[in-house]
Amino acid sequence: MEGDLRPDGMVLDFSEIEEVVGREVISRWDHRLLNDLVDNPTAEVLAWEAFDRLVTAGLPVRTLILWETADSRVEVGR
Repeated sequence: MEGDLRPDGMVLDFSEIEEVVGREVISRWDHRLLNDLVDNPTAEVLAWEAFDRLVTAGLPVRTLILWETADSRVEVGR
């Protein structure tokens, strides 16, 4: 996340981030066949899709890292 610090010393509270990520990404994709939801669901495509969903939902996302395995990840951002 990127932004100015609020008076409480945070850009966002983790609970705020968790709520938006849960609603916009986890609830849509968890335990679902991704091929039915996203065209060509590679890690790169999913990372950009999640990034766009979070930005559209109002989170000040700068970078998103999606881990596919313990040693394989993709990083996207603007």
